[in-house]
This record gives sequence, C-alpha cells and structure tokens, in this order.
Amino acid sequence: MTLVSRLKGVAIDAFLGTDGLRHAAAELRRKVTGKGRAIDFYFDLADPWSYLAAQAAQRLAVAYPVDLRFHFVSPPASDVDPAPALRLKHALRDAAELAQFYDVDFPGKKELDPGALRRGGQVLIRPRPDAEQLAVALEVATALWSRDDKTLTSLMGKYGNEASGSLPPHLASAYSELRKAGHYQGAMFHYGGDWYWGVDRLGYLEARLREDTGVAAAPVLSPRPE
Repeated sequence: MTLVSRLKGVAIDAFLGTDGLRHAAAELRRKVTGKGRAIDFYFDLADPWSYLAAQAAQRLAVAYPVDLRFHFVSPPASDVDPAPALRLKHALRDAAELAQFYDVDFPGKKELDPGALRRGGQVLIRPRPDAEQLAVALEVATALWSRDDKTLTSLMGKYGNEASGSLPPHLASAYSELRKAGHYQGAMFHYGGDWYWGVDRLGYLEARLREDTGVAAAPVLSPRPE
C-alpha cells in the first residue's frame, strides 16, 4: 500500500473516529507534503487572553523544534460574539487570575484605549518574520496594557508602522483566513488539525508536541510559588 493510500484510509477513519486517528492523519499528511511541523498562533491585540498566550507562544517556539506562524487578527465577529463587552470583562478577570497563578504577566486593568489600540495595530501590520513579529507584538501589547503611551510612541518609531487606513482591510483579511481555518477568535493555537485555546489548554498542546517531536521539554508555564 502506498503512503498516499494509507493517508486516504487514515483520513477517512479520522473523520469517523478518535483523536488518535485524526492526529495520525495529520502526521501522515505532513510527511506526504514534506512540510515541517508548525503551529499557527492567532493573536488579537485587544484580547487579554491573547496577551497571555503570546508569552507562552514565544516559549513554545524555543522549547520545541516547530515553526510558529504568527497571525494578527481582529476581535471575534458579531455572529459569534453577541456580547463583546461581557466577553472582555470576563477576559480581563480571567487574565488577571491566570497571571497570579502562572509565570506570565498581565498589567491590564480595563479595556484598551481605541486610539492607542489603532496605533499598536499599525505597527503589527508591517510585514516581518514570524518570530520577530511575535516579539514586537509582545512589546506593543505590554505598552498598551500598561497604558504606557510614551513607550508605544517609541515602539512605533523603532519598528515602523503602516498607515491607519491599511489596518481594517488587513485585519478583515486575516480574520477571514481564521474563519476559513475553522475558528473565530484570537488566543488560539492550531496544530496538526486541532485547536487549543489560551494558556489553560496549553498542557494538551505540549503533550502532543512531546509525542510528535520526541522532545521531553519541561512545561513552558509554571505555577508561581505559593
């Protein structure tokens, strides 16, 4: 039986059945196409969950031999987010609590200033390599959540930025690609056909990465000492 035939068979079984079969199908598909292992990370600058997840994403890229592809997306569309103010309220609360438990930071207290958010977005739509874009996103987001307008202005000069009119179409296009891929919000990791949301699902992603790569890395997030 050829590898392609095996892939087709596993894909059918995966459609019908278990996570294990779906993972096997994804791995066979990767081998057939000759692609390396990659994680797609979707980042929403206005989302507290995305800020925490970005810190974890940077550590994942160091701990495991995988490519991390960075996608800057808009907040969820109205058809999947009927109460955005309530969602943000809960996200702020959750991020603060998670930052107290895990070794990640979250300086935010309330939703971001719209003008500052737009300026930060202008920095992130300038094309860069994925690893660099993730690092820049963390710097920009830290300035935004800290309400540090002076640092934000400095980052705009340091990294450059695009015209404000370029921001909406960029975000719309990136969000459309996210929806086509099968999800609707930021702070998402997409790996091998599965979705993992935020830092509290990171353990499942890391278990998969350890199995697939053979790298017995320590968890990238650790509980803070009591």
